[in-house]
Order: sequence, then structure tokens, then C-alpha cells
Amino acid sequence: MSAPLKVPRAAVQVSLQLEHGDPVQATLFVPPSLGERPGQAVHALLEQDNIFVPARMEQGPTLHNKTRLRWISVPRDQDAQGLDELYDVYQTVELLTAGGRQITGDLLFSAPQERRRVGDYLNRPEQFLCLYQEHQILLLNKRYLVSVMEAPCPR
Repeated sequence: MSAPLKVPRAAVQVSLQLEHGDPVQATLFVPPSLGERPGQAVHALLEQDNIFVPARMEQGPTLHNKTRLRWISVPRDQDAQGLDELYDVYQTVELLTAGGRQITGDLLFSAPQERRRVGDYLNRPEQFLCLYQEHQILLLNKRYLVSVMEAPCPR
């Protein structure tokens, strides 16, 4: 008998917060894609049609219902320093989450000229908002966002 076939995966260390809990450390397994950064790979994993996301926790393998994830934090890799050059829109925002947490970071995205407003970006069908901070990329579940305010860009 042969060993079962395994789909190759890349391990990404993250912090995540479930709906009712404290942040915990976990490892997510994403498809290895050439040139894809860990934050983008985790974001792509979260936007798949699957309801449950597999993770390795301290107590072992666990499946998390992604509708119950508040956020996932991915450390920014060194390559991400020039990431903003890939996008047309760079906007600093201040977010207010359910529970009263205030978060500041940058939205980086590309869109046609007539769809470059922050509101247009927020109303895209993706479930998770990608917010860039100095040392991490936060993938925030939009259902837990209360408000988003544009802040002056540092540039």
C-alpha cells in the first residue's frame, strides 16, 4: 500500500483572535505560490469558499469557523517594504471594531479610477479587510468593523 498523497503546503505563523477569546498563536498551512507573500497567501486562504480554516494550535490540529474569526495577524516579511509600489491607492485609516478597539493602518489596493474611494474598497465582496501596519498585516473580519475613518497619509 502506498502512503496517502499530500497536497504541498507552506506553514505561516500567525496570531488569531476568535469571536470570544484572547489572541492565540497558530500555524496556518497555505498553498505555496511563487512570489506570493505570507500575508497575501493567508488572505487568499480566508477568501476561499470553505467555511472552516485548518490550523495547528498548541493542543493540536484545529478547524476554525472563519465567520467567527475577528482577525488574523501575519508578521510583515522584509519583502513587504516596497509593497505599496504595487498598488494605485495608499490610504491610512482608523478603524473602530466591535468591542471598542481602535486600530490604525494602511489600506493598499488597486482599482479603476472611478472606484478608488475607501468606501468602494470596503464594499468589495471579500470577507476580510487587509490592513498593513509597520510590523504586521492584519486581516480583519469586516463583520466586526463598526466604522472606518480616513486619516491623513504620512506621505
